[in-house]
Amino acid sequence: MPPTWLLAALLGAAAGCQDIQLYFGRLPSSMEIESVTLLPSATSCSCCGLCHRNPACQSLTFRADDNQCILYSSVGGLADFDRKAPWTNEKFFFMPGRSQSGEFCQTDSDCITSGDFCRGRICTTDDTLTCRDFYDINNNLRSDRYWGYIAGREILLGCSMGSRRGLTQLMRTWPSEQWTAASRLNMTTYNNDGTARTNNLQSILWAADIIRDASSSSDSTYQVLVSGYRVDKQGSDDREDWIHHHRNIMFAVPRDVSLLGDTPRSIPYNVEGGHSFAFADGSSVSFPYLVNSGGQILYHANMNPSSNFGVIVRTTGPLRWVGPTDYPNHITVYIRE
Repeated sequence: MPPTWLLAALLGAAAGCQDIQLYFGRLPSSMEIESVTLLPSATSCSCCGLCHRNPACQSLTFRADDNQCILYSSVGGLADFDRKAPWTNEKFFFMPGRSQSGEFCQTDSDCITSGDFCRGRICTTDDTLTCRDFYDINNNLRSDRYWGYIAGREILLGCSMGSRRGLTQLMRTWPSEQWTAASRLNMTTYNNDGTARTNNLQSILWAADIIRDASSSSDSTYQVLVSGYRVDKQGSDDREDWIHHHRNIMFAVPRDVSLLGDTPRSIPYNVEGGHSFAFADGSSVSFPYLVNSGGQILYHANMNPSSNFGVIVRTTGPLRWVGPTDYPNHITVYIRE
């Protein structure tokens, strides 16, 4: 007779477990119903098979490094999820067709609560899911890429968590001939696994006003962070020898002001980290705006539209932010509704 783990693997392969692409981690120990170390030849299918054999099992974590299989009593969702980095090899799976509100899903058919739909890989009635929503669900979530839902489509979002409290990345820029009047609003590059890269050239600026308007907050303002970043390697290949420079400004923006405007605006802002902030040509900071003059500058944060300082997107030539991040490696724009 075949060993138990092999039968489990066959059962798992037949019935199927679902995963959330990019989501590695585990649920709380209070939800664990069994933890088993499988044979060295076992796979995640083996762990899935064990879950199918246990009527109480709703989800599982398989850790490939030591073949640990952990079974849980709930499908789980972001509220419970201890998300790990991919290199931990703690792959999470769940059973189809059993997800309550707020729990993980792949399709609408996974959601068993009336009125719920599978949006951003969780069962919900919400029409928009952003990084702030995920932070509000679980403020211990790590900064990473999360599946969101905006304007009727699933979208992979770059989320800055922790002290940033769920900022959604709208743009990541550096000089490139790929930037045009159209691409400044919508540009995505992809990894080999087919997922969107948020650490490369990216723009979902088209979604800025939709995200702003999705808030249920009574606050009269929303937040926009513009971050300039540069790394000085100083001739060393040792990362510990590198110097990392940041200059970040956070705007408190009236809700009737759009990131898609085309007029310079003086909006109150704070400089993060207690740093100073001043453009070398003496010009003043503006809330980001589109430049439609047909020149190299496409998106700007300077009250002077022709100044080369404060440019966020341009077709060619260097970006100039502020010392010591003059000529930054990249500039990133975030929103928190």
